[in-house]
Amino acid sequence: MPTISAFTAFVGNFLRYFSAHSTPDSPGCSMYSTLHAGSLHTGGVRVETYYNADAQHIYDEFVADLSRGVWPPPVPARPVEGPFLDATLQYCTPRGAATSAIKTKSAFMRAPFSDRQLRTLHRFLSDPVIVDGGSGIELFTVGGQINAVSPAQTALAERSSIAKLQMVAAWPRSHAGTDELAWVRNFYRTLYADTGGVPKPDDANGGCYVN
Repeated sequence: MPTISAFTAFVGNFLRYFSAHSTPDSPGCSMYSTLHAGSLHTGGVRVETYYNADAQHIYDEFVADLSRGVWPPPVPARPVEGPFLDATLQYCTPRGAATSAIKTKSAFMRAPFSDRQLRTLHRFLSDPVIVDGGSGIELFTVGGQINAVSPAQTALAERSSIAKLQMVAAWPRSHAGTDELAWVRNFYRTLYADTGGVPKPDDANGGCYVN
């Protein structure tokens, strides 16, 4: 299980990088990244990054920034080449084929998490309630070229965030999911305790993602 210092450093580095590269002309716009973290008892934190072949040097700088202050250092996987659509479809589940029930909660992030919030992530992802259940968090980067488009031009109007948080509770369809639901609701309230238990829009929060 990642130590709290390694975890907070790694996730903090991820968010600080995309906070510093959120404008349309930033070098980081050549990449798209997502961060995934499930139960820390059975796994660690994984970052998946898409980038064009001519952005290899930017990706290398990103990996170096992610690794700063993290011990043991992250292990980069060997890059895989191929069409974007083929890679994306690997994560799609056909309608009606999901084996788990899920409850998701979301928030737009206009700034990186505070140290208290990073420690809260580690605490709840270390909860034995979610071991092997598929529950966890995902951080999707949403700045860069997205911010070059007028809010009125798309159905999703958010233009001031660096990432979107998705918090997921998952459980087998044969179970009631009572413990997992309690976990995700308490997690969300605790993470946003400074703004009343929800990501109230301000300099740090952009409210919830409405699908």
